[in-house]
Amino acid sequence: MTVRERVQKAGQEQVFKFFDSLSKAEQDKLEADVGSLPIEDLERMFKASQTYEGPDVAGCKAVNADRTGVASKDDGTWFKKGLELVSESKLAVVLLAGGQGTRLGVSYPKGMYNIGLPSGKSLFQIQAERLKRVEALAGKGTIQLYVMTSGPTRAKTEAFFKANNFFGLKACQVRFFNQGTLPCFSFEGKVLLQNKSTVARAPDGNGGIYLGLKNEGIIEDMKAKGITSCHFYCVDNSLVKVADPTFVGFCATLDADCGNKSVVKTIPTESVGVVVQDAQGVHHVVEYSELSTEMAEKRDEDKQLTFRAGNICNHYFTVEFLEKVCSLELPYHVAKKKIPTVNDDGELIKPETPNGIKLEKFIFDVFAFAKKFALLEVDREDEFSPLKNSDKAPRDCPSACRWDFMNMCHRHLVSAGAKILDAEGAEVALPERPSAGYPESYPVDIEILPSRTYKGENLEEFKGVTLTSPVIIN
Repeated sequence: MTVRERVQKAGQEQVFKFFDSLSKAEQDKLEADVGSLPIEDLERMFKASQTYEGPDVAGCKAVNADRTGVASKDDGTWFKKGLELVSESKLAVVLLAGGQGTRLGVSYPKGMYNIGLPSGKSLFQIQAERLKRVEALAGKGTIQLYVMTSGPTRAKTEAFFKANNFFGLKACQVRFFNQGTLPCFSFEGKVLLQNKSTVARAPDGNGGIYLGLKNEGIIEDMKAKGITSCHFYCVDNSLVKVADPTFVGFCATLDADCGNKSVVKTIPTESVGVVVQDAQGVHHVVEYSELSTEMAEKRDEDKQLTFRAGNICNHYFTVEFLEKVCSLELPYHVAKKKIPTVNDDGELIKPETPNGIKLEKFIFDVFAFAKKFALLEVDREDEFSPLKNSDKAPRDCPSACRWDFMNMCHRHLVSAGAKILDAEGAEVALPERPSAGYPESYPVDIEILPSRTYKGENLEEFKGVTLTSPVIIN
């Protein structure tokens, strides 16, 4: 059966509406593009997205206490266990870096962005150097880095790593792979065209990482290298603790197959997904808006929110668990979007209101398949400052990330016993993280390079020392 016959049988013949007006090369291109779609599965995919129902939150509760931990309460046991995994080269890092910098107002991958630190380092460089610092703390062993990109970011990301000599990592230590794409649909379930000879597609969400791991041989590569555990995180978190020994050690100590880092919600209505356990003991992430007011505001005896585990896309998986879930069907979620397409006359249109849907898979949907889930609560000030917006926004922007990063460095030095002065010689007290908008700049220019310290260690020489801005610690 030809591609056109398959498409007609699937009720998607509109993709060939302009076929006769195309050149031979364009016709061949369109046939190949359409032929790469899961043609016979399109109707099922669309219907599944329309009928998906999330977990019933009415019977949900917080994750069991015996499967949760607080990073600040580690007596060193978890950290040591994590370093053991590193020293045995059993830990890999999987970096989700498929996002473009569109909302930041740049035309390159978000990981290439420089948030304005004195060193001028990009997010990619900061994170690679943090990985190297963990290797140094372990004393031996190699942490493999797998970087998930997307079609629009792959070439630029690879070129950036190569141009910067992989930021001190060995070239053989870094491997790139792509997340998948899915066709865009009209609200009626018809596949849209980007132009007369190209199907409109979009990345399949961060949950598309699992098929990418399978289809590009990453799982097999991990197994061949003897890797047993992985730390997953998103590139846009400027404070992320890459290959965090405390987190992976905590999960390994609990023999977890799947783990999640969370930060405590600031207020009941904070717009962040919450990690919960349903009545059947299955774990999920639910949107804050899905919780009733009573559930969102419910508090434990210690006055903390019961449903406080804010999801920050920071996960632990065993390779055995990944191999299992990479072959499972995850639900499709609907995102109504303004999708550039062509009208009935073949003219390109850029709609001002949503005109179709993109299907997405979510990385946390695999929590439902975990048999030994674990949840670690971490300090937001130390571990979470996402880069989402340009500086036109009051939060989650470059100036906020820069402020949070400098504040972390400031706290490390004060904890070590240092005194920090501004350029005029006045002592600068530690400011609290702003709850609303951020100031344009931090009170002092201060940066400790990741190669020097991971979580405040190796700064003993600054006890009793007075440092004047700018403070740059190599």
